[in-house]
Amino acid sequence: MNVMFKLLRKYSEFWLIPIALVLFFSAPIALRFIDPTAATYDAGILQAVIAAMVQFLFITGFVYLFIAIRLPQIFTYLDELLCNDFKKLERSLKVKVSLSLFFGLVLCMLILTWAMLN
Repeated sequence: MNVMFKLLRKYSEFWLIPIALVLFFSAPIALRFIDPTAATYDAGILQAVIAAMVQFLFITGFVYLFIAIRLPQIFTYLDELLCNDFKKLERSLKVKVSLSLFFGLVLCMLILTWAMLN
């Protein structure tokens, strides 16, 4: 538990996880308070998100394993040299690359979650 608080203090991005959980579990109470006949979602919604996360992590790990076995030069570049090349980029290009990667990963998670729900 102490490790989690250290992570939350150091990396403010991780606060999104507990906030999302609080909203998920408090939303049905708020909805029922506003409208007693309102239907709420079930735990299957949360399970779909968790299943999409597991699927995403598994696919990512499998892709890295495939690259390590079949394309060792590319794996060496990704593992050792990409950080040095990223440090040499201009500031604006670093922002573009970082945001593209971030939103690409978010899009992948949204597509996987949507696929799990349908």
